Amino acid sequence: MKLLPYQGVVSINGSKSIIQRIFLIASVQKVRTKLQPGSVCDDVLEMAEALRALGVQISFENDGIMIDSSCLETNQGSSVEVRFKASATALRFWLARTISVHDKSTILLSGQLYSRPLQPYLDILKAIGGIVVISETENSEFPIQIEITPPTLVPSEIAVDSSISSQFISGLMLIAPFLEKGLSIIFNQKPVSRDYLELTAQLMQQYNIKCSLWEDRALIAGRSEYLIADKQIIETDISGAAFFLVLGSFSKQGIGIRNYTNTRWQPDWRILTILRKMGVVITEKDDVVTSKKGTLTGIDIDMDNNTDLVPVLAVLALFADSPSVLRNISRLKYKESDRIKGLLYAYNTICADYFYESGCLTINPLLQNVKAVTLDTQNDHRLVMAFSLLQLHFPNISLTETQTINKSFPEFFLLLAALSG
Repeated sequence: MKLLPYQGVVSINGSKSIIQRIFLIASVQKVRTKLQPGSVCDDVLEMAEALRALGVQISFENDGIMIDSSCLETNQGSSVEVRFKASATALRFWLARTISVHDKSTILLSGQLYSRPLQPYLDILKAIGGIVVISETENSEFPIQIEITPPTLVPSEIAVDSSISSQFISGLMLIAPFLEKGLSIIFNQKPVSRDYLELTAQLMQQYNIKCSLWEDRALIAGRSEYLIADKQIIETDISGAAFFLVLGSFSKQGIGIRNYTNTRWQPDWRILTILRKMGVVITEKDDVVTSKKGTLTGIDIDMDNNTDLVPVLAVLALFADSPSVLRNISRLKYKESDRIKGLLYAYNTICADYFYESGCLTINPLLQNVKAVTLDTQNDHRLVMAFSLLQLHFPNISLTETQTINKSFPEFFLLLAALSG
């Protein structure tokens, strides 16, 4: 296996999943806190703008994010206009927010976000008494407008379609403490990305909210208030950091990432278990986790709860000494792009040996060098990271663009360059 000239330790931005959850809390409750480390990725900035429309003060500083919603007011009959361009999490959280507040929301959407699964959530809002009006605009950047008038009385039990995304369910969980009777959220089937619901429940419990997560439902006590300290230490964003741990697989000295908390709530911390099973050497000391070259062996693994890890693992598997099988990845077609299509097109472009059927991807070791080709990132930040790993092995590869990395990880290329010094 080819070694790559990268080594060192990197400090990575805070988890956008956790930051956005705290943002949602701050949109309905008066909060004053500092999040360290912060993040200036596009997803976080997009939700920050939505909160500013409510009068929430948010400042991005070198050492974190300051949030002050002490002046927050949501009065009966008031209205707010927000815009969502690329963050599906922010959109789904905001849809959930509408059931717990008195203000009306006008949501302007990009065509990209409107093309992603949305109707099931709007149907739930209508089923509990909300008024939803969808119209087209003359704004090419935000061609869709959704006006939502919240229901006057929210039932204590809501049934949800749990087969598409966990984000809307997490949003309902987070706003449930502000409801008079709390909320029982009934799942119509086993929830996808259930581990992200666990993350939400753990965060709520840390902030003094009674929350129980069962196989078929989530139960949250009402008339409760989050107790959030003046400073919150945020886990490193492991979904982005996973790239550097994978890169460490090709490093003799190793690559380390820092995590400043004792918690590992994010489901994608599973990357450590996966890499160990593949033969990568993983060590942990103090606040640094390090990966370095071992024997890279293929793996057969279910990826249903870790779909964001699939692109970079699909590239790593090409350099293993035996075939790999990534199972239950069909939901990748509903991400920022159809990631399955993007990965398979890249495989075809580099003449990789693979087989895909019914959400199961079998990847055989890449036995030949890759000629000069261009890989289409489909304007998808996860594909940018995954194909960048290929590019490090084969510098004659080029990518159609790299700007979309800003969606989740604007520091990515700066950190990568620092490790090559």
